[in-house]
Amino acid sequence: MLLIGESVCVRNKNLDRTCLADELSGRQFVLVNEAVNFGIAIYNMRQGEGIRYETLFWDKRVGASDSANAKEYIRMLRCAMDLGGFHQDLSHAAGSGTGGSDRITW
Repeated sequence: MLLIGESVCVRNKNLDRTCLADELSGRQFVLVNEAVNFGIAIYNMRQGEGIRYETLFWDKRVGASDSANAKEYIRMLRCAMDLGGFHQDLSHAAGSGTGGSDRITW
């Protein structure tokens, strides 16, 4: 990712392609946004005063993705878990709006 002025450029090394964040599909944007958020959180955690966090809390957004994007999201999540040294994750999955209820997943 590269910040140019007020635009964010995103590099997809698998496709050997660089584009502006505004050009991403909605699902791709969610993936990049989550990766950046996790990266900032891990950076801030490491700058802290020796406090060690073992649980990664996140809002489950992968359900709306197609299978290819869902696999990439899970791969990114595992990478964040490894980089942050987390031992477990806790996520919130919102109901579908069609009678589904909110769930907490360990």
